[in-house]
Amino acid sequence: MTHILITHLGKPRLPPGVKDGHEQVRDYEEAIYSLNGNTFETPMIGFGLIEQVKPDRVVILGTTASAWSSAVGVCMNREICPIDDESAWSLMYELLPLEKADAMTAEMLDKLSAFLTGWLKLPVTCQQVPYVEDSSRQDTARYLKALDAVIAPESRLSIDVTHGLRYHPMLALVAAQYFASIRKTQLEAIYYGAFDRQREGVAPVLRLDGMLEVLNWVQALNSFDKDGDYGVFASLLAQDTVPSEICTSIRQAAYFERITNASQAKQKLTSLRQHHFDANTQPLGELFAPALMERTDWANVAGRGNTELRLAEEYLERRDYLRAVIYAQEGFISKRIYFERGDENDFDHRDEISKSDENPTAFTTLKRLRNALVHGLRNNDKKLSQQLKDEANLKNTIKQLISEIKQG
Repeated sequence: MTHILITHLGKPRLPPGVKDGHEQVRDYEEAIYSLNGNTFETPMIGFGLIEQVKPDRVVILGTTASAWSSAVGVCMNREICPIDDESAWSLMYELLPLEKADAMTAEMLDKLSAFLTGWLKLPVTCQQVPYVEDSSRQDTARYLKALDAVIAPESRLSIDVTHGLRYHPMLALVAAQYFASIRKTQLEAIYYGAFDRQREGVAPVLRLDGMLEVLNWVQALNSFDKDGDYGVFASLLAQDTVPSEICTSIRQAAYFERITNASQAKQKLTSLRQHHFDANTQPLGELFAPALMERTDWANVAGRGNTELRLAEEYLERRDYLRAVIYAQEGFISKRIYFERGDENDFDHRDEISKSDENPTAFTTLKRLRNALVHGLRNNDKKLSQQLKDEANLKNTIKQLISEIKQG
């Protein structure tokens, strides 16, 4: 799996009292950074990160006005690039007027890519990205397309947002989530060199990828609200050091619920609902615990029949009409056996009740709806056809049937 370091390039300010001129190189200020206990000195943190994270490739992102020439300057001030190298000076003075005019070209960036690749002995791609100014939606899409052109599927990504424009950290978060879904990439880290947080002359390199983990939780919540599979939380809880047996139980609970075994699903959720999240060691689990408890609250309902009817309502809200109908049927059967003081787990008895000719209209209607939803049947039942005519009719019908069974 290729490891790619992506670094953003902005435009450093000119030193105080220096006027902007055609031949003025804008250099970033030399600084000492600290990452994972290691210190390194560099004016452009992307070059320092190369030694720290040891990527297989480097991608430098910038706009038509980014200080591309300063990348050449960094090399010229290092032993890797002799200062009297004429090709380096020539390239720098080709870049300067273009970046000053906000008119950098892809052809010049290709030349810069070749130059940096040669001196760093590492594949480097200088890629132009758009400003996000005219249309946020269009420009964000163009930014991602520009990055997509240089990101191989299933790559490992380390992203540096230190020197870019102020909104580049937000784009980096979007890009990390986008490529994880579209290109199956894996995020190693998002780095930010906090130059203004220096202590004793050393600036810390911060990890911002925890922000992406929050977005992953939000995405998981949205996924759950759509399909009801809380198994999506298992891997997130595992990352938050929640005990593995709880994560396993969540996956099992999701499985049992989706095969209409509410009792087993309820039992498997017990360990999650009883777990006390520690804000210090399990910060995201503790943050999202109220949302998790709310979304598994059906497991707190007493009685199998009531539990199944609650799940029927839950699936109805998710527009999963087949599961809503199935759980409503099972809820009716469970409630009837409970009132008869029978064994709710006796399959033969449940089957006998299901086939009985004495069931109320609500239950028989649910059976017809289930058959129609499973088999896509076309029939001469005008009332059933009307119920299936459109989504609003179907939803209202199932809602009314559940209500009748609950009151029966």
